[in-house]
Amino acid sequence: MVPEGFVFAVKASRYITHVRRLRDTAEPLTLFLNRAALLGPRLGPILCQLPPTLEADAGALRRFVGQLPADRRWVIEFRHPSWHTAEVYHMLGARQVGRCSIS
Repeated sequence: MVPEGFVFAVKASRYITHVRRLRDTAEPLTLFLNRAALLGPRLGPILCQLPPTLEADAGALRRFVGQLPADRRWVIEFRHPSWHTAEVYHMLGARQVGRCSIS
């Protein structure tokens, strides 16, 4: 039981972010979303935390964010500094994907 209005933030599967490294993610993303959907209206933002060794790959990111359903709130945490570019931020903004930043 959770209070009225409470939503869960969910972390995307490591398989998508660390094993597949944002590539060929259609099937594992669908499986993850089917499971996350069990939370119903309590499903809040979904965090995709990338591994610290994953360097920027604009093509992989473009394909990945293109697969993300727009009816969900998405957040990506880039842990390698090479991701912090205007091109990457523009891509996220165009798809309304948030960026998680840890200081």
